[in-house]
Amino acid sequence: MEGEEEIGSVHFGAATRAHADLLRADACIWEYGERDHQERMHLVLGMKGTIARRCY
Repeated sequence: MEGEEEIGSVHFGAATRAHADLLRADACIWEYGERDHQERMHLVLGMKGTIARRCY
């Protein structure tokens, strides 16, 4: 979705405001998962604090 996270997402706000109609959603899926020491996949169904809204 976004590739400037390492430099502070400087264009993210403007891009989302310009395309708000295209970005409407009922849910947000976070692509996070891991494997344990036996290589079993873990599926994370919820995370706290991963989405934030910045007001400037």
